[in-house]
Amino acid sequence: MGNSFVDTVKVVGDKMLEFLDGYSDLASKVDRSLESSFEMSAESYGQSVNVPKPPRYSSQDGPVISQVSTVNISTIPVAIDQWKNVTISLSALDRNYNAKEFDAWAEKYLKPMVSPLINNVDTAIFGLYKKVANHVGTPGTGFGTTAVTALDLMGAAREMLTYQNTPKEDRVCYLNPTGSRKFSAAMGTNYNPIGPVGSMIQSGNAFRTEGFEMYEGTNVAIHTCGTIVANTSTTQSNGAQVGNSILLKNFSTATTLLAGDVVCFATLYEVNPTSGKSTGTLKRFVINADVTAASNAGTISISPSIIPSGPFKNVTGATADVTSLADSTVMTIPTQLTTNTARSDAQQLAFWKKALGLVCVPIRAPEGLKPITRSWNGLSITLTIGADIFQYAEYFRADIAYGTVAFYPENCVRITN
Repeated sequence: MGNSFVDTVKVVGDKMLEFLDGYSDLASKVDRSLESSFEMSAESYGQSVNVPKPPRYSSQDGPVISQVSTVNISTIPVAIDQWKNVTISLSALDRNYNAKEFDAWAEKYLKPMVSPLINNVDTAIFGLYKKVANHVGTPGTGFGTTAVTALDLMGAAREMLTYQNTPKEDRVCYLNPTGSRKFSAAMGTNYNPIGPVGSMIQSGNAFRTEGFEMYEGTNVAIHTCGTIVANTSTTQSNGAQVGNSILLKNFSTATTLLAGDVVCFATLYEVNPTSGKSTGTLKRFVINADVTAASNAGTISISPSIIPSGPFKNVTGATADVTSLADSTVMTIPTQLTTNTARSDAQQLAFWKKALGLVCVPIRAPEGLKPITRSWNGLSITLTIGADIFQYAEYFRADIAYGTVAFYPENCVRITN
C-alpha cells in the first residue's frame, strides 16, 4: 500500500541526515562538537557565533610567584554564512512506496538530493586553506619519484605540526587525485610493505604515512599566487604594526599579493608554543586580503598577528623578541615557494582533527510550510514539503546552514606537489 508521507516525514529526514553524515567523508574528520544554540532564518543568515578556545598560560621560575595569570579564555567568531538547498518536484507516483521499498526509494530520490550538499560542505572545509600559513612542498616536484622523496614531504608536514605541539592522534591528510597518484607511484618504487602497498594498488587508497591517515579528496582547493618576487628588497616593512596589519614601503608596482599567499619576514622566527624558544625556521604568515601595489606603499593584513611575548607568544627575533618589525625588514616568500609566482596549485591539507571545525545550525522555516529539522552528531538538515495542487505534485526542499572555521590553523599544513 502506498505511503502518503504524512506519518513518515521524520523517517525521511533521518534518512537524509544519515546520507549526509555517512557520505561526507571530510566532514567526519573535522571538529563538529560545537553546535549553535540558535535557529537560522532568512533574516539571520550570515550571523556569527562566538566559539570558546582553551586558555593558555606561561610558567615561571622559582618558588616565588611573580605574577598571577588571568583566565584567558578567548573566543573565535564563526560566521554561519553558508546556506545550501536542493529542491525537487515529486509526483504522486514518485512518492508512492511501501515500507519494504523505502531504502530503495531513498537511494533513488533522497541520496541524489544530499549529494550536492555534501559536495558544498567539503568544498567549504577545503577552502579553509586560506587561513593556514604552514606550507611544505615545491610546486612541480612535490612527492618526487621515489619513496624517499614522498616520505620526506610527508615527514616535513609532520615536522611542522610537531613543532606546534600538535597531538599525535587524529592527524589526517587529504590529497587531490593528482597528488594521490604521484604519492602512490613514488611509494611503490622502493618502499614495499606488501599488505599496504597491495591494498593501495588495488583500491587506490593510500596507507597511513608519517603519522597521518591518508585520504583522497576531489574538492581540494586550487590557489593562484600573487606576483611577489622572492627575496627582493622592494618589499620592506617600515616597522608599523596595527593589529594584524603591516605597512610596507618600496612596494613594487609589479607586485601583487592574493589572499592565501604565504610570506615571511627576515627577522621573525617560529617558536615552540609551550617553551617560547625559536625553532630556527622563519615564521610563516598568510595574507588575509588581496593587495595590489600602489604609490610604492601598501598595507597588508596577515594572520596570525605578531605576538612577541606572553602565553600566546608566536615569534622571536633573530637575537631577541621584537615588539614590531625593524625598519627595512625584508618580506620574502618561503624558499620552496620561490617558483610559485603566479602559479595555480592544489592546496592539499594535513591537519589535526580539532584544528578545523564545521558548525551546523538548525533552520526555522516560514510559517505555513511543513518543515522537519533533524540534528545528530553536529549535523543538521531541514526538510520542507510543499504542495502544488495544479500539477498534483509535491516539492521536497532540503536545506543546510553552516559555517567553517580554522580553530587552530597552526595545527594545519598545506602540501603542494
